[in-house]
Amino acid sequence: MIPSICGHEVVPEKYKSQFLSVDQLVENPVLSVKALRNFRQHYAVDFGSPLYNVINWPTGHEGLPPHWVQVCGADMLRDEALVYEQCLREEGKLESRLRVYPGLPHGFWAVWPEMAGSKRFMKGIVEGARWLLSQQ
Repeated sequence: MIPSICGHEVVPEKYKSQFLSVDQLVENPVLSVKALRNFRQHYAVDFGSPLYNVINWPTGHEGLPPHWVQVCGADMLRDEALVYEQCLREEGKLESRLRVYPGLPHGFWAVWPEMAGSKRFMKGIVEGARWLLSQQ
């Protein structure tokens, strides 16, 4: 959920064309580019380090457990999650499940918990936990 795992500044060249959400959602109602930059400025992390930027993990993604990925469609972090899930599935050959919530912003389920989309998201968390626990 809402991962900040690979800033657009350090995305691998082959995925740059897929990192559009930061430019598309500059004035996001919940998390704007200005707010994201403010948060990241206070992180004590090297954004190029694979400890933060897991898309660039030096040994790849094979051998990781299955992943359940939920993505807010109107979140500037959307493309980080979509590319990471793609890396896991294609490069790591992992089983993953992806749920996208179109048109919904960063952390919408916490801001508007009674909204129908939020209820679907929370059911998705339970569905994902069940699916992950059923994997070998």
